[in-house]
Amino acid sequence: MKKINEKLLAIHEYDWIQNTLIPWIFTFKNTASEKAEPLLYDTSMVFITSWSKKLYLNDRIYSYWKWKFMFISIPTPFICEATLGKDNLFAGLTILIDREDIIDIAREIKFNKHNYSKEIDLWVLSLDINTKIENALWRLLDCCMNEDEAKVLWPMIKKEILFYALQEPWAQEFCNNIINNSFINPLNSLITEINNNYHKDITVEWLAKDMNMSWATFYRHFKAFT
Repeated sequence: MKKINEKLLAIHEYDWIQNTLIPWIFTFKNTASEKAEPLLYDTSMVFITSWSKKLYLNDRIYSYWKWKFMFISIPTPFICEATLGKDNLFAGLTILIDREDIIDIAREIKFNKHNYSKEIDLWVLSLDINTKIENALWRLLDCCMNEDEAKVLWPMIKKEILFYALQEPWAQEFCNNIINNSFINPLNSLITEINNNYHKDITVEWLAKDMNMSWATFYRHFKAFT
């Protein structure tokens, strides 16, 4: 991951978030520690190339660093805290993905049977970065520096990374939750509506109407899911 971090820093000019030639990929870099603060993570895979980060969600804590990455299947609000390394640097990249990308690949995978020894969250996974994913990330950063590669190769490399990510033992139950839970897709749309209308007076009744549900049914589903 050291070489990937060096390549990322070669295309990232300033602190905080930076767009790339690929609209669905952005890099980030900080040279100052981040105190715990709220941040909305979109449906994405988030990779750290230098040092580490912790995400807090209710009573859960998710950690990831240069050999772990976060896989998030619906927009989720976390409390985030970043830690700098000895080089006073925190860096990484985010790949935005669609739920349909996950479903298409999951349906093609023949999962091995596993006896799960821990509770699987509905929409968040912390997964290992294996050699295949690392190599694909290297090529993905190449795409971020070349317009032709960005247009042609990026979708295939994204699919490759997703494919390797979903090979993880814990990914089977994660995928089953996404495929079989009919509330995920409407919830994605609903969260987008909230983001687009956050300046308005949003009520449970308004949200329920948008979902074609009674407010009581909506409240029950939304609370159970989030």
